[in-house]
Amino acid sequence: MAGFCDQLSCPGCFEIAIERSLLPGLRRKARQVSPFGVASIGHDPATRELLEVIYETPAEFRRSGLFFTGEDALRDISGFEPDAVLVDLLLPDQCGIICARKLLGLNPELKIVIIAASAGDSFMDCAYSIGLSGVLVKPIHLSQLLTTLRLACYGFTKPDRTGRPLPHRGRKYSELNEHETQVLRCLADGLLYKEIPGKLGITESRLRKIQHRVFVKLRAQNRTEAVRAWQRQMPC
Repeated sequence: MAGFCDQLSCPGCFEIAIERSLLPGLRRKARQVSPFGVASIGHDPATRELLEVIYETPAEFRRSGLFFTGEDALRDISGFEPDAVLVDLLLPDQCGIICARKLLGLNPELKIVIIAASAGDSFMDCAYSIGLSGVLVKPIHLSQLLTTLRLACYGFTKPDRTGRPLPHRGRKYSELNEHETQVLRCLADGLLYKEIPGKLGITESRLRKIQHRVFVKLRAQNRTEAVRAWQRQMPC
C-alpha cells in the first residue's frame, strides 16, 4: 500500500476499519444485552449533539445523566447508574483526569473515556495507566464515538486482576495492518512522539488514531507495553 489514506478522518470509515479487524459479531452481541447507560460530563455542544443521536438507538445505549461540572457529576452520578462516562478534559471546575480518578474511586467498574482537544504520547500513557477506557481527540465523528463506546462497554479494554490488559485470545501479529506496524516500528526504535509524523508523512491527529487502535488490539496501556506485546507476537 502506498502511503496513508484518509479513511480514518471520514465519518463511518473509522468504525468500519475497527469492527472488521477487531470486533466481529459486535452488532449481534449488542442485541443480546441490555442497553448501556452513558453519561456525559462537560459543556461541549458538539459532544452533546452526538450523544443525542446515540440515545436515539435505545436498544444499545441509554441516557444516564448530563453534567456541566465535575462536582455536579461526583455528587449525583451514582443515582443514574451509568456504565460509561464521557469526560471533557477541560471542565469548568477541575481537570477531567482528576474527575475521572475520583469517579473510578467511587466505582472502579466505570468505563471512562476522556475527550480532549489534543493528546500527546505522555498524556495517552497517563490516561491508560490510571484505568481509563479510551481517549477521543476533537473533532469527533459519530462513528468514532460509537465505536469507542462499544469497545469500552463490551469489555475490550478490561484489565485482569493484576491491572494488566487481557491478552487477545488467538489474535496474531498479522492482524496489525501496515500503518499500525509502521507506527510500532517507530515506537520500538525509540522515536519521540513528535518525530513519528514527519518520518511517516502523516499528521499528529492521524498518528493518535492509529496508536489508539494499536493499544486496543494489543491490550496495551502505553507504548512500552505495546512494543513488548508486538515483539512477542512477531515470528522468530
